[in-house]
Amino acid sequence: MKMGERNFNLKHGLIAIALMLCTTNIYSQNSNAIGIRLGSDPGITYKHYFGGNGGMELMLHTGYRGLIFTGLYEWHLPFGVPGLQGYLGVGAHIGTLDRWVVARRRNNGKVDYVYVEQGGRASFGPDGIMGIEYRIPGAPVDIGFDVKPGLDFGPRDYVIGTFNSAFSVRYRF
Repeated sequence: MKMGERNFNLKHGLIAIALMLCTTNIYSQNSNAIGIRLGSDPGITYKHYFGGNGGMELMLHTGYRGLIFTGLYEWHLPFGVPGLQGYLGVGAHIGTLDRWVVARRRNNGKVDYVYVEQGGRASFGPDGIMGIEYRIPGAPVDIGFDVKPGLDFGPRDYVIGTFNSAFSVRYRF
């Protein structure tokens, strides 16, 4: 690639898709939210609330695994306090791996992790999510915290359990 030449890649495509989804139903009152996700897998988050208790969350995030796109269906559960709700959800992710844990050994009671660099390898698997969010009264902002367990299926038939947590701040529109 020459200096200054731009190359369209997976990351740019996923960002474009996320932005297009953010513009759908823009006139429905507060049924969309976009923001940042800070935690073990930082990135951007987009939520669409279907009405009732259903919703969809899309995430484009990074972490030790590389660039990951996650889609989740969520059930929102009001807690009886205005603006406060919990949610549970299921979905899946797909992305690329930067590094992969391939072995664990014990040496004198300590666990050593051995990494094999696998840049650009595909990763996919199921995800769950459980969280709580609070919509700030009088402001188009919500804040939340979630835990997101999942499984990564990667190169050479390895399956790794993941457990991520994050704090999110979203602008609702």
